[in-house]
Amino acid sequence: MKKSGFDFNGIAMKKKMIILLSAFAAVCLDARQFGNFEIEGADLSLGLIPLRFTYFDGNWNVKFFSDCAAHAVGFPKAEGEKSYETEASVNIGGENAGTLDEKFFFETPNVCRFEARFKPSAGTKYGEISYSFNFPIKNSALRLDGNSINLWDSANLQKTFRAGKVSVETERGIAEFSGNLEVLVQDERRFNSQNFSLRFKPRDSSGVLEWDMKIFFEKVGGVAVPLAGSSDMGIPGLPAGRIKLGGIDFDFSRPAGAGLVVRGGMEKKLAAGGGGKHVYIIGAFDAKKTFSEGDCAEIGASYADGKIRTARVPCESFGALRNPADSGKPNAVWTSKIGAKTYNLFAAAADLGIPNPESITIKNLSKSDWKIAAISLCPLPVPAERLAGAFVAQSEEYAPFEPARSVLKGSALDFSGLLDAPAGKYGFAFAKGGEIFFEKRPDIPARFYGSNLCFQANYPDRENADRLADDFAATGYNILRLHHYDDLLIDKSSPDLLSFDAEKLDRLDYLVAAMKKRGIYVTTDLFVSRKLAADSVEPEFGWNGDMNATKAAFFVSPKAADNFRAFSKKLLEHVNPYTGLAWKDDPAVVSVSLVNENTIFGAYESLRPYFDGLFREWLAKNSIAADEKNFDFLRKRFLSDISRKFFAEQKAFLRSLGVRAMLTDQNFWDGYPVALLRKNYDIADSHMYFGHPHFIERPWQLPAKVKTESAISEYGGCIELSASQIAGKPFSITEWNYVNNNDHAAEGAFLMGAYGALHKWDMLCRFAYSHGAIDFSKHAGPIGHFDTNSNPVAALSDRAGALFFLRGDVGASKFSIPSLLPEDYLLRSEKLESRSPLLKRIGLYAATEIEFNPTPAGFKIPANAPFAVAAERAVVEQNKFDRPVLVDSAEFLPELQKLTAGKIDIENEVYESETSEMVLDKKRGTWRLVTPRSEAFISPEGGAFHGNFADIKNSRGWSCVLLASIDGKPLKDSSRILILHLSDVKNANMRFDDSEMTVLRDYGHLPLLARRAESLLTFADARAGWRLYALNHDGSRKCEVEMARKGGRACVKLSTVSGESVVFAYELARQ
Repeated sequence: MKKSGFDFNGIAMKKKMIILLSAFAAVCLDARQFGNFEIEGADLSLGLIPLRFTYFDGNWNVKFFSDCAAHAVGFPKAEGEKSYETEASVNIGGENAGTLDEKFFFETPNVCRFEARFKPSAGTKYGEISYSFNFPIKNSALRLDGNSINLWDSANLQKTFRAGKVSVETERGIAEFSGNLEVLVQDERRFNSQNFSLRFKPRDSSGVLEWDMKIFFEKVGGVAVPLAGSSDMGIPGLPAGRIKLGGIDFDFSRPAGAGLVVRGGMEKKLAAGGGGKHVYIIGAFDAKKTFSEGDCAEIGASYADGKIRTARVPCESFGALRNPADSGKPNAVWTSKIGAKTYNLFAAAADLGIPNPESITIKNLSKSDWKIAAISLCPLPVPAERLAGAFVAQSEEYAPFEPARSVLKGSALDFSGLLDAPAGKYGFAFAKGGEIFFEKRPDIPARFYGSNLCFQANYPDRENADRLADDFAATGYNILRLHHYDDLLIDKSSPDLLSFDAEKLDRLDYLVAAMKKRGIYVTTDLFVSRKLAADSVEPEFGWNGDMNATKAAFFVSPKAADNFRAFSKKLLEHVNPYTGLAWKDDPAVVSVSLVNENTIFGAYESLRPYFDGLFREWLAKNSIAADEKNFDFLRKRFLSDISRKFFAEQKAFLRSLGVRAMLTDQNFWDGYPVALLRKNYDIADSHMYFGHPHFIERPWQLPAKVKTESAISEYGGCIELSASQIAGKPFSITEWNYVNNNDHAAEGAFLMGAYGALHKWDMLCRFAYSHGAIDFSKHAGPIGHFDTNSNPVAALSDRAGALFFLRGDVGASKFSIPSLLPEDYLLRSEKLESRSPLLKRIGLYAATEIEFNPTPAGFKIPANAPFAVAAERAVVEQNKFDRPVLVDSAEFLPELQKLTAGKIDIENEVYESETSEMVLDKKRGTWRLVTPRSEAFISPEGGAFHGNFADIKNSRGWSCVLLASIDGKPLKDSSRILILHLSDVKNANMRFDDSEMTVLRDYGHLPLLARRAESLLTFADARAGWRLYALNHDGSRKCEVEMARKGGRACVKLSTVSGESVVFAYELARQ
């Protein structure tokens, strides 16, 4: 039998070869801290700005390490906090482009010696290989050998320099690169980025590219000075806790509203205990007017050697605590407006000249009280204005409000009329022709729109279960996904961890029955995060009990698979006393996924050594030789075989129990290899998030990097999942979200509902309604990243999604653009771009779906498709098509404009649906929808929309606007119309590390704050005989809003903040 010829122990055969890891492993490696530095994968982060391997191919397409490299076996490896080393192969376009070695030696917490070597593969053509460091222009400075480069005045700069030292100062700290450096300095503004880039070039040593430099990085940091003798300053709503402003650490950890009060003409001495020479003070003078000139304070510092230093603070460095005019000062750190009263805090800085004082003396030179909230000593000079813009507080821009916990029955916000109760009345759901139908209604397609419950939220008491079901119905949800329910369901005292907690099971049963009664169906996974008993997996698998290791074990461990089946049987054969049916016999259970997010191409990593052994056996059994070119595809073929076998076995088992719900699996990732697995399921399922937070220091703990851009700037965000839809197969997305705290998060439900309808998707479940215990007698709490029960704007936006998708306000595409995927795709090593920009754009025009054929030859394009996309070039080469077929690659983008009759405008980035109902303008950041029953507009400030029923102009701030018929008639015939005007919601004193709000440091607290947005709404006629009402948050009418009438048209100014009220919804009613 022919051997594979591949060395799994990393020993060279003819030459050194690298065993590839999956892209999942490269992306998900935990970040490691080394003093002031952080390494994630192979990127060295200097205050969140990475120095990273950068590869430009022969066409100057750029790839970074995470895009194109995979670690070798045993790498990366670290020696405590002293060193970090990695070895990897670099793959470009499916070809091995070379091997990369990186070494980081950490000499001190702020000094790193960096060495790297890259050996290109023979014959590889590339444009440039370098290490890049991209930093923002704003608040940054660049020096080469001490000579400054004016970033703002260096437009279009692109020049290579030789230097011994390159220094970059940013809001994060000071970075210095030293050595014999050749660096390209480039202004990135020409590429629509507000950054400058440094690209450190290698020296060529006999064909091997080498880098060697020393890197110094000093964080801004700071040492907080304790404010001894603090007292109440009379400032309501002050922030609390340890807070980072402009990179400087401050401590507000005192009783609410307390701080240091230095009376006019007096002084106070504070123990410092070391720290930098730069003192930063957060405070204000208790005056109604700003001091105009002179110095208002003096800072004295005493040192261990007896030295004393003083520094004066000019009046212009501060502002008046209660002067509204000072709220706009550049160094205003925190501003709050409560009623008619304004409160300000400002940042001031002084240079003491010498670091590490033992004490500092604060002397007030004015006649007004100086109220100080925090003081810090920092080693680096930071302009005081950099400390501003980090808080969200009650102000002209943000107003407090208290949301309702329920919706008034029959109000304009009660969408329960969209449901058809009880769930299951038409029998079991089944798949046919790419849609879902019910047994007793086989000719009417069914759709599902809903949300997830997680952890304790699955186990409310009966009163709260009924109220929860009512709230789901009122939102327009007709599907519930039970998620992360399984571990809490287990009786932890049972030896095999397979017995159920009786009380929890009863609560879950009641919840399902309450949902079913209201017309709400159920979907779930048979394994999510349940812990298995210690003997549930054979010892030889190296299983450690971790959730991801358990997911991997299910594929290959007989004992683990038995455990999976035992739990599944126990749950599905259990008879719900409130429905009288076993779960398996309840038609309200629409679909069941085997294991949550277990896509095998990533899951196997948790048991990698065992899977590697199986892979060796598979190669030998099939007489296949693996090399660097085909290794990745061969492994995917091998893993695909295992996944298909697992699904087939579990499906047979579940069907033997009498389970009739549609079955699916592998609901994580997209792309062609995953699609080849999903073709075997009853329904294809996937997950997608736009702006998922990246937790910088520890998993699921702040601080977190958050996305601030609108999804419109990225082609609709989650809409790219349209490339995963399979012809003839229903498609569900059981987890999706446009994640808070993005100011544009309200757009998510508009876009998902509308494009989901265009693509004829079948199920959408937002993630999530709640992760915590449900108690309607209490406030839901501050908003977080995901949950809608505490975020009224998200809950309101889901009503738009329900109308577009569930009620069917948005029309389906009249045809689908097929993506032609050979079932033997993994037999060939050609690779194209993942998540191709071709399909991403087509998905904004029409439905897309994957068509399968056994081989590249013999494909037939569906009769109604005007053109098609080929998953690989072999499809085009081996067929003669009667219509255009584009290879799934960016090089064919220009052809799209021609094939769509201009509805896709590549140059101007405007994308109109083939139905003519939707237009996404990427450059302007706008989206509009015009249908008979609904019109909607998403736009930044200044955007304008012209509809058939009304026109809208956003005069202040970004917002989403919806006008929709309540009674289901066309807008022109309807007697009740709902108007939503949605902006954004934050928590009070939510704080960020930067003024752009890209790094969230603290979630803040109640009350919720609504961002002010204003729009002018002009109707197509005078609306004679109509009245407009602002709605309370429970949907009841708050007050009538007067409409102005001019030129035969009625108009009204919509404002999310009106007086002391927050208004997101209106009802337009015919009298």
